[in-house]
Amino acid sequence: LGSILFSGSISSIYRTINEGQAKRQMRSMFSRYLSNDVIDLLLKDPDKVDLEGSEIIATSLFTDLQNFTTYSEDKTPRDVIRALNKYFSVITKIVLDKGGLLDKYTGDGIMAIFGAPIPRKNHVESACEFILEFRNHDVNELIPTEQGAIATRIGISSGPMVVGNLGSSQRMDYTAIGDTVNLSARLEAVNKTYGTTNILSEFSWEFVKDNYFFRELDYIRVKGKNHPIRIFTLIDRHENIDEPILEREKLFNNAKELYKERKWRKAIKVFNDVIKLDPEDKASQAFIDRCELLKKHPDLVDEQGVFTFKTK
Repeated sequence: LGSILFSGSISSIYRTINEGQAKRQMRSMFSRYLSNDVIDLLLKDPDKVDLEGSEIIATSLFTDLQNFTTYSEDKTPRDVIRALNKYFSVITKIVLDKGGLLDKYTGDGIMAIFGAPIPRKNHVESACEFILEFRNHDVNELIPTEQGAIATRIGISSGPMVVGNLGSSQRMDYTAIGDTVNLSARLEAVNKTYGTTNILSEFSWEFVKDNYFFRELDYIRVKGKNHPIRIFTLIDRHENIDEPILEREKLFNNAKELYKERKWRKAIKVFNDVIKLDPEDKASQAFIDRCELLKKHPDLVDEQGVFTFKTK
């Protein structure tokens, strides 16, 4: 009996030590990526996370700094790093506060995942709240420029992705891979074409289309993808939408209908009407430029109105 009790005690101690080590390892691993509140939830049920790899439904978000390369040209390396660290301190805090996982820094941008490592139903909503919260911060105050031309571009998509520890015996990181992740990176770059600061795929939009006010931007095929997708830009919460915004969006939709009907000249006129209401509506100017091009080369848009991007 004494031997049995002794063996049981040793086993219990061994399990406790191993569990303690596993929790310390998990806290150390995720402390770079997650807020302490999320880590505490994770440690209560560590079996929720399969570090060896699993497929989940989540939201991927990429950001990039517009014109940061130009800003850096006449700065010292120390000035560049100092500016980026100040910027990243703000943007990282918002990701963590919204329950996101900071996957990595990508030069002057970030990659974040909402809905991992702990699954959550509101992962797209959290990404949208990230967009709205970041608007409260003036990037040109974080990174002062004489031109005032620096802006953050955001690309978001939702769907299946594989998450887990990826790397080698020398170094491993918890990350996400898959078509959903690739598409969000592509959409971040597509912002350049429309002069927008955020673009969501139709897959993200479907989750939250009733929760926020969106503009449907276009029907496009991104480089590397065969199937076209609808893309959207988040305008604001419904309670912040007033009559001038509704009038502007109605005009934009009318112009888009004319564009789909391949009535380029009429579309240009209505897009110009949008700009009269809002001179900062860069997407309307982008469509005017495209319509001018399509008057000469209508084959650049197919019968469904799909515009194909040739570059990333």
